[in-house]
This record gives sequence, C-alpha cells and structure tokens, in this order.
Amino acid sequence: MILSVTGHRPKRLGGFSKAAQSRLIAFANRCLLRYDTEVEGIVGCALGWDQAMAQAFLDQGHILHCAIPFEGFNAAWSLEQRKALDKLLDRALTVHTVSHDVDSEYQAVPALMQRNKYMVDISNKVLALYD
Repeated sequence: MILSVTGHRPKRLGGFSKAAQSRLIAFANRCLLRYDTEVEGIVGCALGWDQAMAQAFLDQGHILHCAIPFEGFNAAWSLEQRKALDKLLDRALTVHTVSHDVDSEYQAVPALMQRNKYMVDISNKVLALYD
C-alpha cells in the first residue's frame, strides 16, 4: 500500500521546539502502527506533519518517497530546517521534483497543488492531520 500524508505545519501542531517535534514524531509513529500491511510512504516534505511522518516511515523500516514541489521551495527555512530535510531526502528511496518551472511566488502555489495531485494520484490512501 502506498500511503501519502499531509497535514498542518508546526505553528498549528505545538510549535517549532525540539520537544514539540519529538511529540509529533512519536504521534506519527503511533499512527503508522495502525497499518498492518507493508506500507510505502510518500510525503510532500513540508515542515510539521509531513516530516514527522517521513521520520516515522524510516523509524519503522518502511520505504519513503519524497515529492518536492520545486527546487528551492524551502529557501525561507532556517539552515537547521533545511539540513533536517536534506537528511530525510538522503534516506528516501526516491525524490521526485514535481515542477521545474517556478520562477516567482505566483508559480509556487500551482506547483504546490501539482505536488499534492501527484501524491494523491499515486497513493492508495491519504493520512491527513489537521486541527
């Protein structure tokens, strides 16, 4: 089964602290344990739920696929946040860049939607976390 995930960013999930991130990853691991079949995960690589689930897939030995909307989508992130994403991307089986034509912020939103459509189209189920 291919499971794609989407959800809120840290601001709506307890904040950006290490403690909040650890709690979110622990919750992601508990959610993933509910699936009693072999799972391949696909994440959109956003901060928050996406990256927590990416870590949970890896923690539990599942295959991880990453879909990034466009190169540089994380340019406004801190250096620490970009390095954390790079570690996840290095451990993913595949990294798919959905759009290569983003030159402005006006093109970013359609690229994000393309990424979401790509993930839904190739997955069997979607696990979403929202408040």
